[in-house]
Amino acid sequence: MIQDPILSRLPSTPFTADEIPSISLTDYLNRIMKHAMCSNSCFITAHSLIERAVMKDQTLHLNSWSAHRILITAVMIAAKVQDDIYYNNSFYAKIGGLTVKELNHLELLLLKSLKFRTFVSHEDFKTSERNLIDGVLFSENPSSFAIRGLLYSTGFATFPRIHSSWLG
Repeated sequence: MIQDPILSRLPSTPFTADEIPSISLTDYLNRIMKHAMCSNSCFITAHSLIERAVMKDQTLHLNSWSAHRILITAVMIAAKVQDDIYYNNSFYAKIGGLTVKELNHLELLLLKSLKFRTFVSHEDFKTSERNLIDGVLFSENPSSFAIRGLLYSTGFATFPRIHSSWLG
């Protein structure tokens, strides 16, 4: 099992996996993009929701133990809010490698963290979009090159920011 020194200082939450997933967050995001077929706007909205939830909920921590679960949950919520066509929770659970019961619980927890406010204003959307472009496309971090490749191979103009500490 991979040890994350940050985790030992953080309390466990339902978003905390028992082990760090063996799939890198980049590959996990690629899997979500391939199978969920969400719009670009969905990923920008998911990014906004994650940032808002982390700022509002002091118990929600993004690290290598929780990022995958937070990501699939946020993308699922964003798809429901943003896209005209989206799938049921069992489909997203299958994509994310979770049980439906787990994902339903995580969805409720993330929505509570957001106080059920899933609307992203135009201004916040544009800010998030700019942050994503700046965070990924102009990063000097070598891990961003993999993400940049995904951007170009999928035709996405924007992409959720991946922090280097999340990458496997």
